[in-house]
Amino acid sequence: NLKIKLLMDMPAEAHDLSWLQASLQAALELELSTLPPYLCGLYALQDPISDAAQLIQTIVLDEMGHFGVACNLLWATGMQPKIFEGYDSIVYPGPLPGGVRPKCDLNLHFPCDPNFEVALGFKDYKSFVQMCMQIEYPEDPVPRPLVSALDAEQEIFPTIGEFYGAILSAFEALDTQIPYGTNLDKQIKKNFPAVAKIDGLTAATTAINLIKSQGEGASSKFPFTDTTRKTLAHFYTFGEI
Repeated sequence: NLKIKLLMDMPAEAHDLSWLQASLQAALELELSTLPPYLCGLYALQDPISDAAQLIQTIVLDEMGHFGVACNLLWATGMQPKIFEGYDSIVYPGPLPGGVRPKCDLNLHFPCDPNFEVALGFKDYKSFVQMCMQIEYPEDPVPRPLVSALDAEQEIFPTIGEFYGAILSAFEALDTQIPYGTNLDKQIKKNFPAVAKIDGLTAATTAINLIKSQGEGASSKFPFTDTTRKTLAHFYTFGEI
């Protein structure tokens, strides 16, 4: 399933309302795909109130919030989210839905697998955490690897951060075409996990930036979700475990 890669291969001028709706459906599937493996890791812990369990519970709730926000963003464009069809398209073990791949440097201390798969089972807890860290790999956590001539000739896959960046750019470009108020009553609002209704560009921008900051950090090489420095982004939280 290379839906996201194919969408990202399209030039920016082709990112119309249909592109945005297809991308948000793909984002819904991407967020949904992280919940089963993270919950498997949570339920594998013998102590359900341990520090590790509490950290994973926080991440799971964040991901549930991201899933809800993706649904609200899709409703805001005038389209109903296809949740069951999205779930049926997810395969375990398998790559992240849509053809997104985390970028990482094989020469760095953090181990990474360019062809890794998301699985529901794991041989030991270290391998589970490494899988989760690769799912959440930030855009710029450390010096980026140099691209060799051979690498440059290989097929390039988008990252999660780049994908959400393109979605935000589409919202900005299509702002006057998006029927924000049409299905506002069908959107869900929750305080915990945080799911806000998308009633305009400001709400869409805030929601997308929240998804990105909770996963990969608020800015380049910044491991916290915001300037309060109270909560680590998911990549670094799994690193603590």
